[in-house]
Formats: sequence, C-alpha cells, structure tokens
Amino acid sequence: QYPLPASAAVLGDLAERLDELSQLPACLQDANFHAYRGAVLMQLGRPVEAVEPLERALLTRPELFGAQMDLAQAHAAQGDLASAAALLDDLRGRAGLPPGMSLPLDREI
Repeated sequence: QYPLPASAAVLGDLAERLDELSQLPACLQDANFHAYRGAVLMQLGRPVEAVEPLERALLTRPELFGAQMDLAQAHAAQGDLASAAALLDDLRGRAGLPPGMSLPLDREI
C-alpha cells in the first residue's frame, strides 16, 4: 500500500514479510506485488536486492512506469549508469507517460 511507511523498522518488517510471500504461487505471477516489494527495498536503501523483484515485475507488465523508474534508480545506485540511462530513455519515449513524470526522469541520471 502506498505511500510506503516512513519508519525504517516498519519497512524492514514489511520487507521480511514480502520476502516470505514472494514464494507463494499467487505472488510469483503478480507484477504489482513484485513492483511493491522492489519499492520497499529501494526505500530501505537496498538497491541490489530490489533489482530482481523490479525486473520480475517488468517482465510481466512492462508498462509499470514506477517499477521501471525504481529499477533505473537501483541500477544508478549501484553505479550502472548505462543501464539506468537506457531505462529512463525508454520511459521518455513511451506514449502514455503520466503528466509531470518527465521532469523527475530528467533529474535522475
């Protein structure tokens, strides 16, 4: 549920619970679940761990703008600026990009 909790302790507990749930068959195929899990990990400052669920979300539903943005941030946080820039370039070229999203994209990389 958004917005994400502000408390690091609550986020940590949430990340543990999402990790447990990620093995359930219903969750394995739910792109929104994986996008949320990735967002929680990013909020916790764990970009390496966030990559897998974010990529899983985008494999199922490539139109998830937020997941792609989080994945770009995860790559940038790890120093992979080429991958981050490629993801952001792809977002910029998409039809249906939510209004106001282009400005934050331009500041990311």
